[in-house]
Amino acid sequence: AIGEGLGHCLGLTSLSLIFLLTKVGDIGVQAVCRGFQKCVNLETILLDFAGTTISNVGAEDIGVAIANCTHLTSIRLDLLHTKILEPGLRAVVGSFEHCSKLTSLKLLLSETQVGDSGAKALGASLKSCIHLCSVFVALEGTGVGVQGKVDLGGSLQSCRNLTHLELILDDGHIQASSVDEVAQALSQLVEPLPMFEDDPEFAGNSTLDPAPDTVAHPQTEILPAPPTDSLPAPKTESLPTPPVESIANPPADASPNKQEIEQPNTAGHHAAADELRGGEPSGSHLRAEVGGSAPKKCCSLM
Repeated sequence: AIGEGLGHCLGLTSLSLIFLLTKVGDIGVQAVCRGFQKCVNLETILLDFAGTTISNVGAEDIGVAIANCTHLTSIRLDLLHTKILEPGLRAVVGSFEHCSKLTSLKLLLSETQVGDSGAKALGASLKSCIHLCSVFVALEGTGVGVQGKVDLGGSLQSCRNLTHLELILDDGHIQASSVDEVAQALSQLVEPLPMFEDDPEFAGNSTLDPAPDTVAHPQTEILPAPPTDSLPAPKTESLPTPPVESIANPPADASPNKQEIEQPNTAGHHAAADELRGGEPSGSHLRAEVGGSAPKKCCSLM
């Protein structure tokens, strides 16, 4: 009856259906989904099937119905404590790829055995939801291990507009409320975790490194240092000293007479004075003084 009524509400934009702890089963889910999948103008949807007996069959019907509502911007889907396994989850989350306008997703999968492959399928479908701003996913008790968390975190890194993230896991609760916090949380999520011997996921793995006592380490031989008195002293060859040629001092008379250069010859002046006093010889005379002075002309009085 509910499904038939929903089929006539073609202009419906918001829908909330809560079947918490009911015996709706796969047949009831199928009837409901056939009705609301005709509401192609839906923008917001809330489906609560927690604690019901729906299985992979009912999950496939949910996926088909959501895929027809391409205008959805907000989805809240509660499937915790159901019988849905990895194939059923793959059918549900595969419908998100058709919701290109999706900005908010809340998916509760606690206590469902979806495993690492289910977490990987969820991450792969969210890659196409580039407008996602808020994501809340509960995965405790689902069998999701290290690889599943790495795959989911790596896929969510493609959602560049993500500003709010909450992941509830078996080993903790991740919550981030800004772009930087989301990026930091996802980077920590995708980091490989250390392997311990008591971890059942890695127990009995023959490809791991052997025990430390079975590893052969090369031995380094230490050579004794030679005694210092047995080493011959290095020979130092004396190089011949080149001969030094003695430079003879120049003769004293070879050097120019500084006194003669600095003091000009005054003989011309005395001759001119003799002529003025009536002595010989008479006539005009030219004399050059040592020291670079110009020649002077002396006239005698007759």
